[in-house]
Amino acid sequence: MISQLKLITFDVTGTLVKFRKPPFQVYLDFGHKYGIDVDPDELSKSFKNQWKLMNVSQQHFGTCWETWWKKFVIETFKGTTGLSRNDDQKLASLAEELVHHFGTDKCWELSPGAENMLQKIQEYNNSSQAVHNRLGIGVISNFDPRIRSILQALKISHHFNFLALSHELQMSKPNPALFNFAYQQHFKNADNSLHEYCLHVGDNYEFDYAGATTVGWKAALIMSSKQQEKDLSMLNVPENTIFTSLQEFSDHLLIRG
Repeated sequence: MISQLKLITFDVTGTLVKFRKPPFQVYLDFGHKYGIDVDPDELSKSFKNQWKLMNVSQQHFGTCWETWWKKFVIETFKGTTGLSRNDDQKLASLAEELVHHFGTDKCWELSPGAENMLQKIQEYNNSSQAVHNRLGIGVISNFDPRIRSILQALKISHHFNFLALSHELQMSKPNPALFNFAYQQHFKNADNSLHEYCLHVGDNYEFDYAGATTVGWKAALIMSSKQQEKDLSMLNVPENTIFTSLQEFSDHLLIRG
């Protein structure tokens, strides 16, 4: 399959990398550190509610991603009971440290099979088979610039030719414009005749699969069997484009021909 492609892009969070701990658990830990103890269930609920609210009111992490995330942290804690005005300064300090923390490998780790898959793609690009068909490798992510430091910390940043990040471009998947931007990053001034040679890999039907196929790309989803059972939209996805792990996807990708 790989020889039939000219460009492959990856979602990052949930696909190439995953959380070491659930985010709200990290929030709880930082709350304890700053003497702000809240009910775990309340914090989890507030986290989800705030995520939905701010992604509507300030899309793409706003005009300043650091300000967006600090507000998100503070409002998430304020959505629980038991806080007082005396906690405001603590929350401001907590938010600043937490936003930095999530840009490090203390929060993230590589998904199983990610490093091996990227290495295999690099080996293909360095082989005689790719002399006239070197594969472009990029990132398309609904995230902010911390993706760069995360990829560097996890030692995989050198694999990518470009990054298309929603905050920097002020547009998010599944917007076709984000995929078209990635297309132009690789093909430069080419016309639109090469979309069928592009493949996007992610873990979300709406953002990754539908977003890519809408512009004529191929798409692959990395989802556990349990995730597939929960997502009714998966009924619309051909079985040969769904993989339970990056290792399974890699084996499929590297089939010659």
